[in-house]
Amino acid sequence: TGLTDGFALTPDGTSVIYHLQEGVFYRVPTIGGTSIALNQPPVGGLSRDPQQLITAPDGAYLLYLEPIAFPLDEHLALYRVPLAGGAPVQVSQNLVTGGSVSAPLLFTSDSRTVIYRADASVDQQFNLYVAVLPTTPVLTPRIFLPMVQP
Repeated sequence: TGLTDGFALTPDGTSVIYHLQEGVFYRVPTIGGTSIALNQPPVGGLSRDPQQLITAPDGAYLLYLEPIAFPLDEHLALYRVPLAGGAPVQVSQNLVTGGSVSAPLLFTSDSRTVIYRADASVDQQFNLYVAVLPTTPVLTPRIFLPMVQP
């Protein structure tokens, strides 16, 4: 078991969030101490390698990109996991074959809304999407269509 490339600092600077290969996110105080698991290992053991980890401004969630088809890293979906603990939930809508979410991932200042770029409907046709993070795992991203120049 080893550390993956992904880790992030909480907004208040008191904790580091990191991911191990067995699929578990951990939170550990920056001053040192015991790591706390945020989620259970995924069914089947190893998870895919999370990328682009960012924490919400209010410290409630961690957002990250994860490959859809391990070990291929070219097609990514967007997930969130509560920093208080809980199961990861996919934020991005179902993606077309070949579709992917790409960085940057942005939270609004109130931490309730996520903006991301994806070719979710048509492969290689990217749009901006907005997902409101409700208290339930049912997420319906809205799309901002690209502006067409006259």
